[in-house]
Amino acid sequence: MLISLNPAISLLPNSDPSPRTPPRGKGPQNFGGDEDGDSDLGAMPVDADRLSIDIIAANALEPQNDTGNGRRLLRWFGDDLLHVRDVGWHAWAGTHWRRAGGEEMLVQRCQQTAERIALEAAFLAATPSERAAIEAGEQAAADLAALEKLAKLNDEQKKQKARLQYAVEAGKFAEGELKKRQLARRKFAVSSGNAGKIGSPDTCRGGMISQAFPIRTAAPEALDADPLQFNCENGTLRFASREIDDPDGAEATGYKKTEWRVVIEPHNPADKIAKVAPVIYDAAATCPKFMAFLDRFQPNQAIRGFLQNYLGYAMTGSTGEQCLIFLHGLGANGKSTLIEIVCRILGDYALTLPFESLTGENGRRRRQSPHSRAASSRLKRRNYTC
Repeated sequence: MLISLNPAISLLPNSDPSPRTPPRGKGPQNFGGDEDGDSDLGAMPVDADRLSIDIIAANALEPQNDTGNGRRLLRWFGDDLLHVRDVGWHAWAGTHWRRAGGEEMLVQRCQQTAERIALEAAFLAATPSERAAIEAGEQAAADLAALEKLAKLNDEQKKQKARLQYAVEAGKFAEGELKKRQLARRKFAVSSGNAGKIGSPDTCRGGMISQAFPIRTAAPEALDADPLQFNCENGTLRFASREIDDPDGAEATGYKKTEWRVVIEPHNPADKIAKVAPVIYDAAATCPKFMAFLDRFQPNQAIRGFLQNYLGYAMTGSTGEQCLIFLHGLGANGKSTLIEIVCRILGDYALTLPFESLTGENGRRRRQSPHSRAASSRLKRRNYTC
């Protein structure tokens, strides 16, 4: 639920002791100061009018410590941040989880979270006893005003006046206690923006970061885990298969064959995709120049069909076919051009490796880290010239 927040809000509670929508009325005119003249309270967030009242109300219930701030950070920005173990923080880019700039984004979101804590002050309500005292004080003030209009008071009325004055003072004291907590919350917002309260994005130690990262941490192998997903700029392609009757097979054997289809789905942070191809998928698109290039440099239709299947298979993370191909021949026959075109289309999914990575360095092959780019890439090419 979105609602415009006017900083001119009442500090008096309503009948509900839980966090609430602030009523309009008398109160501080901005979040940069208070009625007692304290000006060191920070500024109201510039996006206050666009923030969710539900999140502010929920955060108002959190304690004023790092654990509470960690949960505040996750409520506001948890969907935009992901920590990958042994790799670091990733930021949601709208299409994929991006490692570059992840830590900078995290610190910015922590700073925004700290600023928004000031808005919680308006949602701090009186305790039941404070609310009863405030309501009794308001009623006593009205009764006292009526009593003071009398020209002369008898003994009983004098006793009643004393009781009413006590109730008024008790109500003012309860209201003052509420204001103290609201002021303390606004001061806590300022201190929460300090570096020590934010924590280290690199080591995930200290501050709100240390309390948030265990909840938003994923294993490296959780990234790009679905071998049948391929991420494009306008959505995520999902390859799906089904078994159908083979029209060329014998009916008696009931032979089946696999039919593949592709569907495009909206980008979803829950898929934990960290790669994106720099292309827009268009099922109706044609490529006459590319087809003419293939016809010229590979006139054998059967081999062209194999290349189509192989390069399409390289878009997936499947390795069941266990197929390795070598493109060889004299120069200027389209080998490098073909692979370069495909690799540009695949973008993050393609990787060029030195030829020594196949044969090993000094006679020994180096083991790839499970979260290295080489381990997670789908099409790997190696150039070798005799």
